[in-house]
Amino acid sequence: MKRALIYSAKVWLTTTLLAPILFLLIFEFMHGNEHESGLIFLLIPIMMIAGSVCSLPYWFLLAFTVRWLGKNHNGSNSMNLFCYSIIVAILSAVSIVAWHRTSGVSLDLAEMVILYVLAGVASVWFYKLKPVQQQKLSA
Repeated sequence: MKRALIYSAKVWLTTTLLAPILFLLIFEFMHGNEHESGLIFLLIPIMMIAGSVCSLPYWFLLAFTVRWLGKNHNGSNSMNLFCYSIIVAILSAVSIVAWHRTSGVSLDLAEMVILYVLAGVASVWFYKLKPVQQQKLSA
């Protein structure tokens, strides 16, 4: 369970910290000086904190899934990563929609969901999940 928690924590934290930064870069590129830049920079830490809190279930569900697939599915590593990617995409989208509905922030939901999904899937493929160590039987 430890390896699943560590792996899912890395994916979760990278997603919740990277996506707001990507959002800021894309927002600034698309909108330029239409909005007050200082307010957007203040919004990033709020997005990081609120996104982390709202997506805590994401971390635990991902850890459970990683553990379950590791124990019960003997597929290839690529197949497991593909499964994790789909799960992370769904969990990211649900977390951001939940955060967006409760926060009252008037940011573009579609942009936020896309960035969180992309950051999450990239994190799944970036971090290497250590294989399950099989216990050796001594005779």
